[in-house]
Amino acid sequence: MTSDAPTATALVEQRKLTAQTILNGTLSYGGKFDIVNRVEGTVTGLPAAGDTIEHGKPLYWIDTRPVVFLTGDLPVYRELATGAKGADVRQLNAELVALGYAEARSLGPGSETFGTATTVAVKKLQKQHGLGQTGKLGLGEVVFLPAGAVRVSKVVAAVGSPAPVGVVEETTSTQRVVTVAVETSQASMIKVGDSVSVTLPDRRTTAGRVKSIGAVATKGDSGSITVDMLIELLKPDEAGGLDQAPVRLG
Repeated sequence: MTSDAPTATALVEQRKLTAQTILNGTLSYGGKFDIVNRVEGTVTGLPAAGDTIEHGKPLYWIDTRPVVFLTGDLPVYRELATGAKGADVRQLNAELVALGYAEARSLGPGSETFGTATTVAVKKLQKQHGLGQTGKLGLGEVVFLPAGAVRVSKVVAAVGSPAPVGVVEETTSTQRVVTVAVETSQASMIKVGDSVSVTLPDRRTTAGRVKSIGAVATKGDSGSITVDMLIELLKPDEAGGLDQAPVRLG
């Protein structure tokens, strides 16, 4: 059977269907690291809230002596000196190479042994900061944190006070993130890596991306079941310098 009806061709474009949901979140700095002092003496110097401290730089001063920030996952729990072995020595060796106090060919950044090369590099670090060049690190003379830089969010200690055995300042990472409590029914439709648009407090928008979706659900006051979702900002400088601020995701 044939038809006399006119026919024509048309271009068909395949597109991905998307849905838009408005979610409320909180803009902040990711991570939280309490700086715990282990050195006796008097607090003689502290940073200010909002300061950014790079690894290899002092976090605070006791009896005018700096306590130096080094990158590492394992906190200091003992003196580090010739003959020491372990994961804490490995992260020390890696930092000494990363900061330029030793070369990898003479001090293996993966070595777990505190040997002659480590001693030489520690003396260089101590000289850089005006410390006695003993070649060993007493308990608390350095602080290891799992970050390459931190931002001071709160100063707990006071200059002139006896150094507390405890937290002297609170810090975060320098990464801007948005935390969203998302209902589990919605979370199942979201994937890590999904793009989002973030509306800032001044009503400007900036691009973000889903960094992680929590696995632990929490029941809120309204009875809804939610998990925490983290959004990383692709242009963090656009977020300004507020420690915390409400935002909207769309």
